[in-house]
Amino acid sequence: MIPFINIHTHQIDVNYNIISIADWCTTPISQRSNLLLFSAGIHPWFINTINFDKQFQALKEQAIKTNCKAIGECGLDKLKGPDLSIQISIFEKQIALAIQIKKPVIVHCVQAYDMLFAIIKKYQNQVVFIIHGFNQNQQIALQLLKLGAYLSFGNALLNVKNERLKYIFAQTPNHQLFIENDDAACKVEQIYEVAASIKKCELNVMKEIIFANYKTVFIHE
Repeated sequence: MIPFINIHTHQIDVNYNIISIADWCTTPISQRSNLLLFSAGIHPWFINTINFDKQFQALKEQAIKTNCKAIGECGLDKLKGPDLSIQISIFEKQIALAIQIKKPVIVHCVQAYDMLFAIIKKYQNQVVFIIHGFNQNQQIALQLLKLGAYLSFGNALLNVKNERLKYIFAQTPNHQLFIENDDAACKVEQIYEVAASIKKCELNVMKEIIFANYKTVFIHE
């Protein structure tokens, strides 16, 4: 049976039919040992400008573990976090780490896509970028896809009024798609059902598409 793939979640899911990549940073310390798979990164909101070296060393210790499947979420945020010059520097340090250990980068971006485009272009042939929780316009989507990034769609697809996002999802090439539930209360299976409806395919076909992408991007054994 093909599992559901949830490439970014803030929940601990014990469903045997779901492969979930949990966010290590926001998982309570007491529960981190329960994570089967996780991503580790320094979110722009949580950058420690006073003691960054120690923070980055802690990240590296997690990143090299075999059950750490990606670096992130990390990235750029114009609304929250330190000065953007600091965010860019720390984002690029994490990208360099991802390149070194051959793992993808799960990207958080808020109102900083022009800068993100330049960074992806700089590193696009060296590492895979996944834009998590994508909910932007078609122009941004097309530029990201042209640069080879993957778009990961979440619970925003469940909004029946969000025709713009549904159109973008329908037009996104199958080989550049992922699905997640992030910190939403909904189950990832619900998002898959809507995604299959938008793509006009059976649920199992949708699962096959995402599972194939998961094997391409996350499995290196």
